[in-house]
Amino acid sequence: PQMLLQPIVENAIFHGIVPTDREGIIKISGRKMDDGVEIVIHDNGRGMEKERLSQVQQAAFTPNTSVGIGLLHVFESVNLYFESDSTVKVESSTSGTIVELIVKPKKLR
Repeated sequence: PQMLLQPIVENAIFHGIVPTDREGIIKISGRKMDDGVEIVIHDNGRGMEKERLSQVQQAAFTPNTSVGIGLLHVFESVNLYFESDSTVKVESSTSGTIVELIVKPKKLR
């Protein structure tokens, strides 16, 4: 998926790892599924506070400019270019943030 991973990785660096003032790790994994691809981006940064995480999770379902242009682009692109059951899930704790993309190509009709 073009330009879907870059904003997520950039957020992991600048909002997750940089504020910790220590070295960080970002893991990107992917696997083919029967009807699409699952991509997981996991960082060991500072994570998000519950209120911020809730805002980000809600933005996946409703347009929300408080999320930031990068993640907003990811949510909108998944909704626009992939099947309706494609998803972007965000989880976060003090041990980092995990973003899981499940993208399924649109079927020709």
